[in-house]
Amino acid sequence: MIRCDQGLPRAIENQLETCWNAITKLAGALFVDGRMDDRTVRAALGMTGDPAYDRMVGAAIRCGDAPGSFAVHLPYA
Repeated sequence: MIRCDQGLPRAIENQLETCWNAITKLAGALFVDGRMDDRTVRAALGMTGDPAYDRMVGAAIRCGDAPGSFAVHLPYA
């Protein structure tokens, strides 16, 4: 968390810009429900709770892909 009167730290400005689509998805879910738990966050981001799958979704989001705009295919074990 940051104080709103201090502006954004330079270290996260690029990441916020890259991940803005995911942030707006979370904001939409928060607007509808008024609160968010882990399940709501995962659902808004397209995560399932499977650690391997969720890591790949997180990587796609950090690369700038909007949640729901990509497909994740896990490798066969």
